[in-house]
Amino acid sequence: MITIEPNYLENEKNLSLRNEMDISLAPSRELISTPELPNTYYHAATSHNTRKAYQADIRHFERSSGSLPAKTDDILRYLHTFAAQLNPRTLSRRLTAIKHWHTYQDFDDPTNSPLVRKTLQGISNTHGNTEGKGITFIIGRTASVSGASPFTEFAHCRT
Repeated sequence: MITIEPNYLENEKNLSLRNEMDISLAPSRELISTPELPNTYYHAATSHNTRKAYQADIRHFERSSGSLPAKTDDILRYLHTFAAQLNPRTLSRRLTAIKHWHTYQDFDDPTNSPLVRKTLQGISNTHGNTEGKGITFIIGRTASVSGASPFTEFAHCRT
């Protein structure tokens, strides 16, 4: 059982517990300074394919007359230039790559601007399409309408 010393205030001691073992919380060896740490966990946080995609996105931004570090106006110009040509999800990923570049290089992130986010949302609302999306079937409803087994209607379909 652990009990608290009743006279801890009188002796100007910090609150202590009896039966407390003297355990040092410091590591047994010196801490490694940040520049000497390996990048193993840092690289494991992002997949190789994601890093390649982000690098390609940064190259595309730079080739389309964007310079790094970028300003909000540069990002808006880039979005307006490629709004009709690229899928809004592609533009969103490219903004993410630009955001990461600025964050890891310790620059202010121009993609955090509310104007950039609203512009991307407007592009998505205007140019986002539903082509290529699959048709959703509600099997239970199909069965109740036709009166047959839910799978007989689709027996001729191949997957």
